[in-house]
Amino acid sequence: MKRFCIAGLVALSLGLSTSAMAKDLDTVDVFVGDFVGVMRVDFNKLIANKMISDAIDQGAKSEAELGEALDLLKKAGIDYKKDIDIVAVASTEKGRVCAAIDAKVPLAEPIAKLSNDEKAPVPSKDYKGFKVYSEEDVNYVVLGEKRFLICDSKLNINPMIDNAQSDKPKTLKDRDSALYNAYNASSKSADIRAGGKMTKYLKDQAKTAVLTDETGQKSVGAADIDSGTFSLSFAKGLDLSLIAHAKSAEVATLASDLINTQVKSLLADDSLKEIGLGFVKDAIKIVNDKKDLKATINFTDAQMETIAALMAELAGSVAPARSAKPAKSASTKAATAK
Repeated sequence: MKRFCIAGLVALSLGLSTSAMAKDLDTVDVFVGDFVGVMRVDFNKLIANKMISDAIDQGAKSEAELGEALDLLKKAGIDYKKDIDIVAVASTEKGRVCAAIDAKVPLAEPIAKLSNDEKAPVPSKDYKGFKVYSEEDVNYVVLGEKRFLICDSKLNINPMIDNAQSDKPKTLKDRDSALYNAYNASSKSADIRAGGKMTKYLKDQAKTAVLTDETGQKSVGAADIDSGTFSLSFAKGLDLSLIAHAKSAEVATLASDLINTQVKSLLADDSLKEIGLGFVKDAIKIVNDKKDLKATINFTDAQMETIAALMAELAGSVAPARSAKPAKSASTKAATAK
């Protein structure tokens, strides 16, 4: 059975305390390689929010991969609501993903239990004293007592092990100042923090993502953005912040003008008021500050309850059964292999 899948772990993030081996290495500092984006989820804060906790429970019933990821944790003796501390995720420009998970409980035994199934044990090899497990499309390892690292098999996990056990491990700041600056601009108290940088490859891929004014003479696109920052908290309702660092102040100003025009147009009619969401109009703010385009969305607890109730009502009539899985997904292969 395929015991772990990247998609399942990322679904959990939407990040277990740092190991003694690299006690000064933050979860996002684990990733060594050509990554363009990092995200850190404080699961303690996230799961403390009843709405989020209930949403994950509901998602486990309707989303196959999330449900299977939680089932695997349960099988290993891990309670995701009590035992998970931090989850961090990193992605390359081609979408290859690694996830580092810090736990409040020792992980060696649970991981070994899942990996050494008598019917289908996961192949493993020793690397400098660490047992690295290799499945069809992922490699994973327990780093120290409470840290677990899982990566797409196309990525080299060994440099990450080397860095983690180094006497002087390099951090994200040491390796990639552009990505670090994008991530570090996020709110340090946020439940979810993320940062990403645009490479030439990503800008080429984003050439068609363009906003144009009514005259068709002025336009700005995703390729005009050099980096982005994301912060999200649920401590008091919802507090979301997005920062797009543009290549020039002129680009940021134009983007702010174009987006504000479109947002105002979308929120101009009374349709949101009719369904009880009239407050959305005042919750969205978009401004520019030099080269930065900044967008914020703020909802109170009461407003979030209104939104959640509406979403639950809509989802209740269209939610797919958990058993309905994509024909060739990783979760399907796991189920059939078992």
